[in-house]
Amino acid sequence: MKKLKYFIILLIVILVVAVGVLVYINLNAENNPETNTIDQGQIDVEDPEASEPITPEEIKNEVEKSLAREIEYQDVNSFMTTTISDERMAKKYYSDFTYKLLYMPEAAYEQLDQEYREKRFGNYDNFLSYVNDIAGVIAGETFGRYLVDEQEGYTLYTAAGQDTSDPRRYYFRETSVMQYVAYLDDYTLVSEDEERQYQNMSEGEKVQYDLAKFISMVEQRDYLQSYNLLDEEFRNSNFPTINDFKDYIKNQYYSDNYFNSYNKVGEENGFLKYELVLSNNASENLIDEDSITKVFYIQFGEGMDFKLRFDM
Repeated sequence: MKKLKYFIILLIVILVVAVGVLVYINLNAENNPETNTIDQGQIDVEDPEASEPITPEEIKNEVEKSLAREIEYQDVNSFMTTTISDERMAKKYYSDFTYKLLYMPEAAYEQLDQEYREKRFGNYDNFLSYVNDIAGVIAGETFGRYLVDEQEGYTLYTAAGQDTSDPRRYYFRETSVMQYVAYLDDYTLVSEDEERQYQNMSEGEKVQYDLAKFISMVEQRDYLQSYNLLDEEFRNSNFPTINDFKDYIKNQYYSDNYFNSYNKVGEENGFLKYELVLSNNASENLIDEDSITKVFYIQFGEGMDFKLRFDM
């Protein structure tokens, strides 16, 4: 923009000087006939290539044409430099946000959507605890995969690392270039449409949905929300603090779990009892000796709320 401003000023100066020169020549010719005769004698008036004097109006027209060409050139240039591929933008947001997570956690916290961060973390200290839990993983990550979803008024970028066994995703809601808010999961905030779909599910479908949500939290080291899903009596008896829960749960599941099967095996004290068989999703053979069986007890609450217990 500065370059264009200087260019316009330069053209105006040239125009003023040129007009002044022409005025001087005309006045000088009128006052000095000999000079006028000599100048005319140097030009063959019969020569078709002889040039006519340039008038101030012609100079003005040339300046306007040149200025129009410069503006057109700058417009094209501007478009070329701001047209960035979806992949580059996804990588840019991924790199920008993961850097902030590691080295500028306060900035990363502010980058999160406000409603999202308040519901998932509640405060900055809980967020910082989460960052400390995943810092080692983030430090070894490199951008690998992305999705782009164009919506009215914004673009949603989903980005992940190269390690396909890592289920964690980053979600960036962009309103304009480098203007975005971030999300660390797709389960904390639920749309009205998702809630309606949930209410129309059968008991077994709700159980599968809720257990998948819990396991996804554990996979992504969202210990705070998964801890809060535990039935209060069960939690107080087995995990008085969240650190007790972390120590236990870290080695209980694969990094990326696959549901082989889930079956209802009864009811106890108002809780539905389900047996769940999980395999390592990173394994080529999903149903093999690399599987674990977990028994969960689930109790539905208001809306999409639920409480869990499990055999230890």
